[in-house]
Amino acid sequence: MMKERIQNILLGLKVSVTRWKSYRPFMAVTTSARQVQLDLLQELLQANASTRFGQEHGFAGIQSPEDYAQAVSIQGYDSLQPYIEEQSRDPESHALVSEPFLFHNVTSGTTSQSKFIPVTSRVLKALQRSQDLMVYLQQKAVPGAYAGKVLGIASPAEEGVNEHGITIGSASGRFYKNMPQVVASKYVVPYPVLEITDHEWKYYTVVLCALQHPDITYFATANPSTVLKLVSILNERRLDLWRDLNARKVVGLDARYHPLPDTIHACVRPTADRLATLQPLLCGTAPLASETLWPQLRLFSTWIGGSCGVALKAARYAFPASTEIIDLGYIASEIRATVTTDPIGQAGLPTFQDNFFEFVQKDAWENKLPQFLLLDALEVGQEYYIFITTFGGLYRYNMNDIILVTGYQGECPLIRFVQKGKGVCNITGEKLYEGQVLQAIDTWGVACQHVQAVADVEQARYVVYAELSEDTPYTEEASSRVLDDALQVLNLEYRDKRSSGRLHALTCRFMKPGALQAIKAHAVASGQREGQFKTVLLQYRADLDFDFEAWSR
Repeated sequence: MMKERIQNILLGLKVSVTRWKSYRPFMAVTTSARQVQLDLLQELLQANASTRFGQEHGFAGIQSPEDYAQAVSIQGYDSLQPYIEEQSRDPESHALVSEPFLFHNVTSGTTSQSKFIPVTSRVLKALQRSQDLMVYLQQKAVPGAYAGKVLGIASPAEEGVNEHGITIGSASGRFYKNMPQVVASKYVVPYPVLEITDHEWKYYTVVLCALQHPDITYFATANPSTVLKLVSILNERRLDLWRDLNARKVVGLDARYHPLPDTIHACVRPTADRLATLQPLLCGTAPLASETLWPQLRLFSTWIGGSCGVALKAARYAFPASTEIIDLGYIASEIRATVTTDPIGQAGLPTFQDNFFEFVQKDAWENKLPQFLLLDALEVGQEYYIFITTFGGLYRYNMNDIILVTGYQGECPLIRFVQKGKGVCNITGEKLYEGQVLQAIDTWGVACQHVQAVADVEQARYVVYAELSEDTPYTEEASSRVLDDALQVLNLEYRDKRSSGRLHALTCRFMKPGALQAIKAHAVASGQREGQFKTVLLQYRADLDFDFEAWSR
């Protein structure tokens, strides 16, 4: 108890330092966010004027955002990749940025092979600052969230080395691995567990670590589908879990993970009292509930927007009713774009001190009539595509993400992620959005582990594949009608196309149990990072390489 009290005092001091060093200055300059952005752009351009990209695009002569837009066209990964590869091959070339690459952050690769995003010292410091802000804001929103133990899951800091000798990994993993001892001592999962490459064993060991601590107050993982995986392990492997807890080792792990067993076995050290509590639970047959296992859980932090919302609704039952759920923020491998300052509205302020932002109203971009706006020119209630410029060499980079403006703090908008831009399909002119599909699923009211909406151009219809979390009185036929009717209300063009017969009625297909895990395994095998697994809810059938029909009932 004394050790825990000292840990909490030290953590409280760290949080207080963050408040005065980072939070208060950050909030103070929201009243002059536009000027901060203009100054940041000039600093960034000057710092990289001598790079090959900077010379080719006349960075030295750019005096305004308008000049910048004139000199540099909108970039994608493909257009920047040659510069990234050149500087990776020859650090002295400074092809893209003046700073050396520390490592490459890897994208999740939802629709293509992984992309390697450069991380420089400046970028890493900015990420650390926003990470500290997140901890402070979560503690402010949910007092006591860090009072007990923390269950955190992240991707490894190092996942390999590329052909140029640059480490490939994740920034979140680096922070996890290098946490100050006062913080690391509160985490129930030792970092080496995150390096286990077999995902079944990795999550099994995570559950094993978590079960030993009834005083977990905070749980963080990027993707809410991870919760569903942990729950399935709890209930399907409960006897294995009891065996290993009682033996104080992970039986059978040695043969698979020769370099790690001692470290991993060492984290299996339940107290006698905890074993006595767990025995009737793990050896029984009643479904295991977090209210019993972790009754003090105060906060769950995860991605909430877009397609992640489907898994989150299915996972909500896994937590005590008193557990608050707060968005981790708009985070991608390319950028940490926001810190969540409005936990009720699940919105946050852009990281405008570290990155330069441009926006285009959604309809204007899709109609190819873009007018680029700075952050102080956005309208509340409007949706925008977002374009970023970073100190890592992403210049006017198209994130292909849609954000919603929910309010303002000074000159700075509060924004939240809505959906991927690619989550838009158009078979006959209806322009169906991922967000509309999500609303239709809400109308349906059936808890799902996973949902995939598919635009079948050849059949001129949409198909919704759903793995259910629970039994439902709805048949596939009835579900099809509910979803089709909902989309006709939400999208007038969809209704018009359905009325004219240009679109056929939506079809709903129920999937076999385990479909989500099969989809995830397929995505990982195809190059997507397991720790950042996510899907685009709405896609064309031609863009999908998973056989959804094979998993239909």
